Amino acid sequence: MNVAEIVSLTANLIVIVIPWLLIPLAFTVWLRYRRLKYVRYQWDARLLELHLPSEITRSPRAIEILLANFWQRNSVGGLDQVYFDGRVRFQMSLEIASIEGQIRFFVHCPEKLVDLVKESLYSQYPGIEIDEVEDYLPQVDELLLDKICYGFYWRKKKPAPWPIATYKTYEHDKNPDEEQKIDPLSVLLEYLGGMSYGESASYQFIIRADTKGDWRSGDALPFKEQEDVHDKVAATIKELKESATVEVPRGLNDEGGEQKYSVTNYDPGTPELIKTFRELDDQDTFEMYVRGLYVAEPTAFKGYKIANLGAVIKQFSYSGASAIGTSFETGSSDEEDARARVLGPIAKKLNERKGFKRKRLFVRAYKRRSAFYPPHTGVAPRALWEVFSEEVATLFHLPGSVASTPALKRVDSIKSQPPSNLPF
Repeated sequence: MNVAEIVSLTANLIVIVIPWLLIPLAFTVWLRYRRLKYVRYQWDARLLELHLPSEITRSPRAIEILLANFWQRNSVGGLDQVYFDGRVRFQMSLEIASIEGQIRFFVHCPEKLVDLVKESLYSQYPGIEIDEVEDYLPQVDELLLDKICYGFYWRKKKPAPWPIATYKTYEHDKNPDEEQKIDPLSVLLEYLGGMSYGESASYQFIIRADTKGDWRSGDALPFKEQEDVHDKVAATIKELKESATVEVPRGLNDEGGEQKYSVTNYDPGTPELIKTFRELDDQDTFEMYVRGLYVAEPTAFKGYKIANLGAVIKQFSYSGASAIGTSFETGSSDEEDARARVLGPIAKKLNERKGFKRKRLFVRAYKRRSAFYPPHTGVAPRALWEVFSEEVATLFHLPGSVASTPALKRVDSIKSQPPSNLPF
C-alpha cells in the first residue's frame, strides 16, 4: 500500500468517523440551547415572601407537605417535549435572608407553582401572609463593583443515602413544650440577625425532584439506567448488617467438620442508624444545591462573618452519618495564596483575576437562582446533594417561638376593622 492509498483510506475514515463523534456534541449543544430558552422564557419565575404568623406550633414536618406536593409536579411530558422543546423538571429555591438584620423568608418558583406553594403553606400555617415581591438581591454589577461579597457552596462529605442531622435527631417533633424544643435552625437565624447596617447575608436551598432512571427527567437517555437513592438505602442497610455479622465456631458435625453459626454484633448506634434509614426510605427524594452569600458595603465589612456564614451550615453535620464541607468558594484557596506568596506579585495578580472570575460566575448564578439548568450548570459539580424531604425541611422551615431573635418579625394573628363609633 503506497502513500496515496494510505492518505485516501485515512480521509475516508475521517469522513465516516468524525460525524459519529460529533453527534453527541451536537445533541448536547442542542439540548442546552433548548433548555436555556425554555427556562428563560417559559418559567416566568416569581419571588414570594413569607410573613410568619405570631404563633407557630407545627414542627418542620409541615414543610414536608409543600415538598410532597412539589415532588408530584416532576413530570415534564413526552419524549418530544423533553428533547425538542427543552422542558425540564421544575426547581424551587427556598431562601432565608437578612437585610441589615431583618430576617425574611422567601420561595422562588415558576409562576405555575405559585398557587401550589400558597395553598400548601396556608393549609399548614394559619395566619401566614404570602406576598409577591421584587428581588431583594442587588444587581450583579453592583454586587461585583460596589460591594464586598463572598459566597459558598456546601457539600455532603458522605454521598446519599447518608443523612445530615435533622430535626428528628434533636427530637423537635416529639417535644410538646415549645419552650423546651431544640430547633437546629436557631443558630443560623441568630447569625442572620447579627447583620448590621450595610450588611446582608442569605442562603439558598435550590431543589428539584430526584427522578433518576426516568428518561422523562431529561438527564438520561431512555436506555441509560441510573441508581435510585432508595436502591442505595437498601444496599447500605445490607452492607451495615453484613459488616456486623461474624461466624462463631459451634463444634463438630457428624462428619467431623467444624460447624459455625452467624452472630450479629452491631457497633453502638448502628441499630438506630438502620432504623433511621428505613424511616427515610419512605420519603420523597430531592436533588439540592446549598449556597450562601455575604454582602457588605466597604465601610461595614466584617471579615469574621464570612467564616460564620459557613460555620452555621456545618452544624447540621451528623456524627453518625454525613458531615458537611465547603465545595466551592468565591475567594482564593489556601494553596493559591501560599503559591502567590512564594512566586511573588505576578502570581498574586493572577490569583486576583481568577478570584474575580469565580466570584462573577457565583454571583450571576446566585442572582438568577440558576443551578441545575443552563446557563450555570456545572458551577460546583461536587456540591450536588441527594436528600430526603426530612433533610430539606430541617434546613428550611418556619420557626416557632423557640427562635426568639428580635430580628425575626411576625405578623399579628388577629386582624379586624376598627369600631365604627371611634371618635376622630
